[in-house]
Amino acid sequence: MLTNVDEPILPTACLAQLRKPRTERSQPGIKVNLSWWNAGLAEHGLPGGPVRGRDGEGRSVAEGRAWITREDVFALAADDGPDGTARLLWHALAWGSGMSVRNNRRRLASMAADLEGGLRLLRRAGGLAAEDPAAGYAVLLPDGRRPAVPYLNAAFFTKFLYFAGGGAGSHRALILDSLVARALHRHGWTSLGAAGWPAATYGRYCALLGRWADEHGVRPDAIELWLFQEGGRLR
Repeated sequence: MLTNVDEPILPTACLAQLRKPRTERSQPGIKVNLSWWNAGLAEHGLPGGPVRGRDGEGRSVAEGRAWITREDVFALAADDGPDGTARLLWHALAWGSGMSVRNNRRRLASMAADLEGGLRLLRRAGGLAAEDPAAGYAVLLPDGRRPAVPYLNAAFFTKFLYFAGGGAGSHRALILDSLVARALHRHGWTSLGAAGWPAATYGRYCALLGRWADEHGVRPDAIELWLFQEGGRLR
């Protein structure tokens, strides 16, 4: 039986965290291996590089190990040039993967196999998600099971949909992965599985966090971050 997502309330622990100053609850930069990413882009002849981060002194770098923040990726959403979609995708993937490269070699190869088609789908999905997150999601998971771009699964393509909004408060497409789902299941959405979410479920997820955000005067992605961290603690 599907949970009525009008019923769950924002966990009190989340609300307590959100009442703290933003500097105490914001996510730090994610450490990534820039050299690996940029070698992979070069190997497949992919546009949108290099992937850039910040070193320990805050300088922009494109090699070695460095940090990428959410704000760094948001800033790329305004790039409407021919390589802008690819650049946003690579940075979203790198940020979402951290130091892990699991399946990313396959993701790069998959995009290279049909670059024009993949970028077209991503641009369409990002545009739709600005008004209807479920519609954008459906473009990238059209049959509810297999991603339109092989190996670019929901946990990663929702990162792209999220960052495509550039951080605008009106953009309600959010990241959904297994850790977020685990926390939501624990806190009232008992019908939510750990993976395999259809577009309608993603729409309900974005609506739930949007409702909580409106009720408590916070950003929905601040709630998503708490759920992600909570899901990690529940493992």
